[in-house]
Amino acid sequence: MTNTLLNEVINISDRLPRGLVEMYQAVEGCAISSEIDFLIVGAMARDLVLYHGFGAEIERGTRDVDFAIQVESWQAFEDLKLALVQVGFSIDNTVPYRLGYIDSEDMPWELDILPFGELADANNDISWPPNGDFVMSMLGFAEALATAWQVQIVESPACIVPVASPAAMVVLKMIAWTERDVQLRRKDALDIAYIIKNYEKIPKVFERLYKEDYMGQCDWDIDTASSLLLGHEIAQMISVQTRNYLMENFVNNETNKDILANDMGVNASYVWLLKLLSKLDT
Repeated sequence: MTNTLLNEVINISDRLPRGLVEMYQAVEGCAISSEIDFLIVGAMARDLVLYHGFGAEIERGTRDVDFAIQVESWQAFEDLKLALVQVGFSIDNTVPYRLGYIDSEDMPWELDILPFGELADANNDISWPPNGDFVMSMLGFAEALATAWQVQIVESPACIVPVASPAAMVVLKMIAWTERDVQLRRKDALDIAYIIKNYEKIPKVFERLYKEDYMGQCDWDIDTASSLLLGHEIAQMISVQTRNYLMENFVNNETNKDILANDMGVNASYVWLLKLLSKLDT
């Protein structure tokens, strides 16, 4: 099994601020009209699933929403941005992928639109126009889309959005950690630790930890067992290219492992990290 809840909808209707629902509905409508596949990633994906969906305590709130979109060209990306502007979003001239949104309650939100797919190069990097001097890795996004969980934002009119699964979130956070400035990447590490600590709050995950003997393999430590289960799911979902990247930057890189474990801010984080990586070279 590569995805614990792949065939189920997580219903969080009536649990989100009205303005956030409005924004999701607007983006979903524009993406569908443009025939663009998308999913929610980043900190909001974490909160939609673990906090709103399964009652984990929130450690760091966010007003930023990250949408990843699968597009064939930069023109398709620009067309979607234009469609969003026409329904009330504003362009941020300082960041090419960012838009602003003021909801019906006059609350501000930031929306980041991250393109992946055919506009990426052979390394799965995108180089932002016009000069191509800003490069971003989109490794792991195709796998995240393929294994996305479905989250119901509102029942009427129905709005169900694909959200990166916890296993996919960990992959994306690990890759992001390798790219960010040292001062910024600790947030990615803290998010990885948060996902591990709260994964067992999902009933089907909790059941698997015991029924499939993850607990027994980890001396009955539930966080370590959650790390091992996530590691199995990661190994089963990622592409060869993403696997090779994680092997190079973590499995075979002791320095990165030590630094990431330290950034995670938990005494057991190195053990958790080893479990996350344990199935990549098998």
